[in-house]
Amino acid sequence: MKPLISIVLFVVLILNVLFKPAYSAGPIRYLNGPIMSGPIPLYIVYYGNQWHSFNQKLIESFLNGVSGTSYWDIAKEYTGFVDESHTKAGKVTGPVKVAKSLNLNATHGVNLNRQNLFTIINNQIHNGRFPEDDKGIYFVLTSKEVAYGDSELVFCEESDRGMCGYHFSFPASGGKKKLKYSFVGDPGHCPATCIRALIDPSLNSRIVRTPNGDTLDSMISVISHELFETVTNPLVNINNAWLDSDGFENADKCQPYFQPLQNKNGASYNLKIGSNLFLVQQIWNPRTQRCELSDGKNPPL
Repeated sequence: MKPLISIVLFVVLILNVLFKPAYSAGPIRYLNGPIMSGPIPLYIVYYGNQWHSFNQKLIESFLNGVSGTSYWDIAKEYTGFVDESHTKAGKVTGPVKVAKSLNLNATHGVNLNRQNLFTIINNQIHNGRFPEDDKGIYFVLTSKEVAYGDSELVFCEESDRGMCGYHFSFPASGGKKKLKYSFVGDPGHCPATCIRALIDPSLNSRIVRTPNGDTLDSMISVISHELFETVTNPLVNINNAWLDSDGFENADKCQPYFQPLQNKNGASYNLKIGSNLFLVQQIWNPRTQRCELSDGKNPPL
């Protein structure tokens, strides 16, 4: 996406809009912005009053294990400057690991906006629960009862402002560095929209049943979507790194593609981490210039 882009295009192109699957077949290009290299700590706020510990454990199992998979090898194909001053080049490496997670009841209510997210993250930093870490990513994951909406973005809405998750950044204290963050809402808040990519036969007739339940598997796929986009384009719409000519990021280009699928006990999955099975979307590989589930090992769509 281009640095000076309208709000409408900003919303349509950088957000994970699962209910309006987008596919842009053109090549992805490097635009000289920074990528994230080296170890990437993750800081998770589980916001809301309806979280289940099983879901949290499975989310963290995915995040703690994904960088050891061939799925993550796609991220490692992304190269570029690793600092905003454009003085050092490198590539995405990882690993990504959950450095700290915490539960936070709906202290800011159940109707959030972007300013609420800034406040939630900054409060954890100022209270010493999280460090201020420009090398990490802060995730605010919300439970089923929580909505999100402001003048630019609306969780679950079927419109140009609609999204299921997004990533962005805001200035750290002192203003010189930027903290990367992502919001992902519980798809159970709007199953007809944010779970559609998994349950709509016209999109994925081969998915018979998800391994961990439609809501949780859809949320993990959205988390994966935002993770891959954040490490390869962390300063989206500010200092872009990797986009195609239509303004799509690497995960935007590949929803809702989940092939190849495997089956176990009647459930469809495509990624195994330890003993856990997951169903995640494909990611665009800049080397092969196509959607893949593992680096160079999948046939083209």
